[in-house]
Amino acid sequence: MGDVFKEQLVKRQITSKDLLARVGIVIGAIIAIVVGTIIISAAMLLFLVIFSASAYWLITQLNKEYEYVITNGELDIDRITNKSKRKRIFSANIKDFEVMAHIDDESKKTDFHHATETLDVSSGQKKENTYIFLAPFKGKKVKVIFEPNEATLRTIHLYNPRKVHIKK
Repeated sequence: MGDVFKEQLVKRQITSKDLLARVGIVIGAIIAIVVGTIIISAAMLLFLVIFSASAYWLITQLNKEYEYVITNGELDIDRITNKSKRKRIFSANIKDFEVMAHIDDESKKTDFHHATETLDVSSGQKKENTYIFLAPFKGKKVKVIFEPNEATLRTIHLYNPRKVHIKK
């Protein structure tokens, strides 16, 4: 087998929790501006500038994407925040996967009870291509929820056909 490289980008959908956070941040900013205009002082103006910049930063931190990269049997998952900041949040050899199945596969549900941590790197919505796998990561058994496309799914199956169960 030659060198294999596959990558896929999944955008995290805005949830009601994200929307509520954004509304709270905007309402807080408006209240701070109103209070700041009533009590005009140099310290209050500095506070308003800092608060406004912090509110903008917090809102941009809610824009998330996940990138799945497979390189010669290694799966790396990065979180991309606001299309500018990248952080590696998971990395494992596909051959180390204990089990991988579709999220609705009832016959494999009990296999995932051994997980000590859950990592959701999907769009946040259960779809036809939402899968779960169990793999060791940093000394823990991590259950990862993700959304591989057809090419990513075939590549993962290529490296661990006995443990990867693809929905027919």
